[in-house]
Amino acid sequence: GWLLIEKFNGLGSTRGFVKNAIKYIPICGWFFGFAEHIFLQRSLEKDTKIIEHRISEYANYPDSTWMVITAEGTRFTKEKHETSVKFAQDRNLEPFKHHLIPRAGGFNLCVPILKKYNCPVVYNFQLAFHKDAPNDPTLGNLLLGKKVTAHVLLERIPMEKVEPTFEYLHDVYKRKDAQQDSFHTHGNFYEGL
Repeated sequence: GWLLIEKFNGLGSTRGFVKNAIKYIPICGWFFGFAEHIFLQRSLEKDTKIIEHRISEYANYPDSTWMVITAEGTRFTKEKHETSVKFAQDRNLEPFKHHLIPRAGGFNLCVPILKKYNCPVVYNFQLAFHKDAPNDPTLGNLLLGKKVTAHVLLERIPMEKVEPTFEYLHDVYKRKDAQQDSFHTHGNFYEGL
């Protein structure tokens, strides 16, 4: 994701939400702190004022700022997927094969704030890797210089079409899951839709 943002010359002006514990990791935590990312406790109750304050700060910067919001978290593991499937089944939702059920609280908080500051668009970012690729897409392989090929689908959504509701976000992720399934079945994001 960060490499894609770099292709658009947005790396220096990109901010994201980061787990609060990361700020205590030497070098990594310092990087996120100096780059003005938002450290969160992962409790909407505790984080609401921080999010509102920091987004308003970014909106008043003289240059454009990109915000990275990962509504489902950042790591897909077997255990997290099983929990997500159970969550969906308990709420009569269709579980996803390739994604976790998104957590809408932070997204729902951010959308009205971003609209207030005239944020023009949201980019829906889909990343896929061939399952039979010679190298797994891991940080370790990247640091070792092993070639990893990513396939990216980027959708530009005008902000006026974005709704701060769980249903809207769930529909976005349902479409993302179908696109990911198409990629793994047909080698592209569209053929299986």
